[in-house]
Amino acid sequence: MGRAILIVFLTAAGIIFLCSHWASASTEEEQWQSFVQQYSYLIEDEKYELAGKMLDNRYDDLASYYEEKSIPHLQTFNQLAEEFKQNPQNADALMEFFELSLAENEKADVVERLKEIQVLVENSEADRVSVMEKWTNLSPLLKLNFPKQDVESATTAFLNYGETSTLDSQQTVLNYLDHVVPEETNNKYDAFIWTAIIIGGSILITLVYVSYRKYRAEKEYHQKKQKLNS
Repeated sequence: MGRAILIVFLTAAGIIFLCSHWASASTEEEQWQSFVQQYSYLIEDEKYELAGKMLDNRYDDLASYYEEKSIPHLQTFNQLAEEFKQNPQNADALMEFFELSLAENEKADVVERLKEIQVLVENSEADRVSVMEKWTNLSPLLKLNFPKQDVESATTAFLNYGETSTLDSQQTVLNYLDHVVPEETNNKYDAFIWTAIIIGGSILITLVYVSYRKYRAEKEYHQKKQKLNS
């Protein structure tokens, strides 16, 4: 019985830890989403000086956040932040980086943005320069989530696509995008679902084990009782 109590205790402790960790992560994501929203408002209103001060005030926190994600994330953040300081009017790449890298599921959101670009490329009447700019702004995140060589090859194709109006350059870009865009997108809630399955399975096993021990104890009790009566 003591072993069953220990299993129940460990399972409960695991549930509490995962729930608290998930709640903490959700709170942090909401905090950063609020930051991105306020920052984007300043950029849209061309209040670049205030946007720069806002970035400076949160720079250390952002650097710590990205360092925990990965060193390449931190390096990309530093590079884009420096580019913004040198040319505040060109903040599109930094905004794209903030919006997607601070989201709940970065890779899934990047894939969705990538598919939007793919649809634009398929449209022969789309403004090619505008499409190429969208690719350029997304490129820093693409290099963090997909093979760098594939992204760089596609970038070269996009440069040609933006400078010409031929069907050949359009098809070349689409061919490269087929290599970059994954066939299946990870579900945003996969990790949560698997966690729920594991926890639910652990609870079920614990209940079955406790019921079995109780059944064995009752069976042994009745057997002893029958022996005493006989």
